[in-house]
Amino acid sequence: MEKKRILIVDDERNMCEALFDVLEQEGFSVSTALDKEEALRLIKNIEFDLLLLDIRLKGVDGLDLISAVKEINPGIAIIIMTGYPSLESAIEGTRLGISDYLLKPISIESLKASIQHALIQKDKEKQKEQLAKKLEESGRRLALLEETLAQATKLASLGKIGPAMFHEVKNILSIINVSAYYLKKNIEAKDPRVKKHLEIVEKEIEHAHRIIMGLLDLSRGHQEKLIPCEINQLLEETLSLLNHELELKGIKIVKDYGSEIPLIFLEPNELKQVFINLILNAQDAMPKGGELRITTYRENDFLLVKFSDTGCGIKKTDLEKIFTPFFTTKRESGGMGLGLAVSQELVGKYGGVMAVESEENKGATFIIKLPLNKSIESLREKIGKEK
Repeated sequence: MEKKRILIVDDERNMCEALFDVLEQEGFSVSTALDKEEALRLIKNIEFDLLLLDIRLKGVDGLDLISAVKEINPGIAIIIMTGYPSLESAIEGTRLGISDYLLKPISIESLKASIQHALIQKDKEKQKEQLAKKLEESGRRLALLEETLAQATKLASLGKIGPAMFHEVKNILSIINVSAYYLKKNIEAKDPRVKKHLEIVEKEIEHAHRIIMGLLDLSRGHQEKLIPCEINQLLEETLSLLNHELELKGIKIVKDYGSEIPLIFLEPNELKQVFINLILNAQDAMPKGGELRITTYRENDFLLVKFSDTGCGIKKTDLEKIFTPFFTTKRESGGMGLGLAVSQELVGKYGGVMAVESEENKGATFIIKLPLNKSIESLREKIGKEK
């Protein structure tokens, strides 16, 4: 086992040499310094476990030296020695995180006990830091897993992702769960936050498990319920869900609905999801508020729905990638890059197309074009083939 490293700082050479011999005999790796400059040079080059410091060095305030040492090695344990005790220095030393405050002449037995106590406390703090790092890593892995699962939703709903992949993901969750259990049982931590974060890890593991089971259900497919829908009514129902948030964001909705638009057969919740994606995208493009115009009209044998915003627009270089799965310009705010890809897929399922027109800083218009001459039977046949 590697020896614990102790640095003795005292301007009395005889004191340094005496303590050096005693502590070395006790099994420590010992270094000494007679002044601040030498002490800092050693601290910068060697990772000491403990500093044994005379608080009154010639021309130097030992408390200032403690601050400088802590900046270089924040985890070091510190024991102060002094022949001139004062309440002020004791209070300040405690604020700086010293482990003990010993009065000269020093009892060797008391010194040994103090060193042992300080090193045990240091090891406990190190364990807590290691636990925090493991929890942070577990959190990162869970976040990555959640992102991966979210990105897989579209593929899973189309039956392109099988149970084998979910089996592998559940294996990863099991490993994290076992590690969390081990940490909970073996890390002695009086800080209640440690227990709280372990419970968070366990809770998020269960959350991820529920997501997997939901995706498995999606991957098995389901029978869409095609019903005749009035497109303007679907838009009104969608807006009723989002009106409050849009008002809070200062976004005005302008409705330009066409009249005498025939019914269209589709699964209403799927088209509502498309509408929600487009409305929320427009909201994100207008962080300081603006106007969103929604237009519906018939053009020959097609039904068109347009969403035109006064937002920041889309860069020319991004236009050709905007419907690509996992492409997003909102990564920092948690965007997955699936909303438009999923929306295009849903519109395409009914024989429709989705397009976008935009210039940077001049807003954007998303256009949905759905055919009106599709019978229920032909649509069901198409959906069945895609499954």
